[in-house]
Amino acid sequence: MLFAVIACGSISSCDDSKKDYVIDGVIHGGGNFEGETIYLVPFFNANSEKIDSAVIHNSRFVFKGKADAPEVYIIRMRPMIKIFVEELVFVREPGYIRTTMAEHSAVKGTPLNDSIQQWHTYNVQTKERIANLSKEVRRARQRRDQKLVDSLLHISDELLMEFNNKNRAMAAANRDNAFGQFLELYEKK
Repeated sequence: MLFAVIACGSISSCDDSKKDYVIDGVIHGGGNFEGETIYLVPFFNANSEKIDSAVIHNSRFVFKGKADAPEVYIIRMRPMIKIFVEELVFVREPGYIRTTMAEHSAVKGTPLNDSIQQWHTYNVQTKERIANLSKEVRRARQRRDQKLVDSLLHISDELLMEFNNKNRAMAAANRDNAFGQFLELYEKK
């Protein structure tokens, strides 16, 4: 009987360890972040009980805990640091999650975070392409080249349509997980 109790206790602790997560972070940017506090904040339904914090030491920080279910979170810092470092949206889920906080922050290490990083990279690249097209449109308007303006606007519209279609497809493919919930909200903005 005692063996059965010990075995059950071991099994439940083994199952409990499957919920463990480690967020191993490094921070780069135009400043010294030693001693700064970094926050782990739920994207949905944030409250003080769900917010965690860590202090940056040697450009590194770590969060550890248990994740009962994958949830979308944001790594945040005080507002002045956002000039140098992009906040990071990611999925807090069991596993080892590596983050890089920089001008373009990144995450990897778990399936949902690898997907969210792929989406984020595509998002940033597409927005940069659209911004560059907008600059070209302004220059073409200054030169009064309407034919070029129309062509550039057409390319920009197609790029934006492709971007929106890809986001909708990714949201549909991830409908049943935390990343999909985030994408649905992103689509509504």
